[in-house]
Amino acid sequence: MKPDYLLEAKAYARNCLRVALLFPLFLCEYLLSIFSDDYTATEYSYFTMRKLYYLTRGKSARLLAFPYQLRHKVPQNLANSQDIDIISQSLISKGYWAQPATDQTRSLASTIHNKLIEMPVKETLIGKAPGCIYKNAKEAISGKTISARLEHDRLDVISIPEVWQLIKLLELRSIACSYLKCDAILTSVDSWHVVPLQGRKMGCDELYSEAAQTFHYDMDWIKFLKIFINLTDVDENSGPFEYMAYSHRSRDKALYRDGRHSSSMVPKELIAYAKGGAGSFFIADTSGIHRDGRAISKVRHVLQIEFAVSTFGAKILYQKYSGYCNFEHITAMKIDGKNRMYSLFH
Repeated sequence: MKPDYLLEAKAYARNCLRVALLFPLFLCEYLLSIFSDDYTATEYSYFTMRKLYYLTRGKSARLLAFPYQLRHKVPQNLANSQDIDIISQSLISKGYWAQPATDQTRSLASTIHNKLIEMPVKETLIGKAPGCIYKNAKEAISGKTISARLEHDRLDVISIPEVWQLIKLLELRSIACSYLKCDAILTSVDSWHVVPLQGRKMGCDELYSEAAQTFHYDMDWIKFLKIFINLTDVDENSGPFEYMAYSHRSRDKALYRDGRHSSSMVPKELIAYAKGGAGSFFIADTSGIHRDGRAISKVRHVLQIEFAVSTFGAKILYQKYSGYCNFEHITAMKIDGKNRMYSLFH
């Protein structure tokens, strides 16, 4: 049996070769995307971006983000407060920021939860296995679901005006622009329920992995930021989101491998938990090591908002959502006019 370091060296060499072969295409598409947010790169360039992150131990993300930061400066009319600076500095230093709920955020979170609980959800199952679709989340949660995660359709989530009110109230665009150092793009608005596996003994590891409940890192975009807003009260029994502090900056080289990682590889003392009441939120640079929590005896409902420096990367995987908002909710809430933030919205 070959030693681990030889297997690691062979894997590294194979990835180097693949990147070298695909790099001309990647470079061409990357340059095109700098000048047009409408350009959609191929899956080959997306693959190359992910492999570059692994091969350079994360340095490629900082380098590739720089041209977008030069071209798309942070808008001067955005909120710029001491609180936002403190949040940005925490993200730069630790990779995360946790914020407790206020009366306003609690009220909006409760409204969003009450609306979504009546909307359809789909089970997240292993591979391409078709998950059962339930007519509403309330029915799914009270029944015997197979999955550890029940996902709402993004179209349903963005149809709720209170979602946009919450984005505005929390000044999420300003926070994202401050951290990403550019006029950031809103890349996703999603919501799901984390549910206990109800005594299931077989296939738990696979189900947890498919539901992003095993430690990993994200690399859908060059540089990005995710906000997790608790729509219900969250404690250790409802599977809070978990994040390994400082891992967005550096970590053991084995944790740069693209895939899932054992809990034994992640130091427990560095894990931060997104616990709190409904309306509390947790911001994280999820290029660091993290996982969605595993519910034990309670259900957790979360709203996720994501911003990135550009649409280069996984845009091709999101094409079914292109044009998923015609600004009726955005303009109704007077959030913003048509600007770069809504490059994936038409």
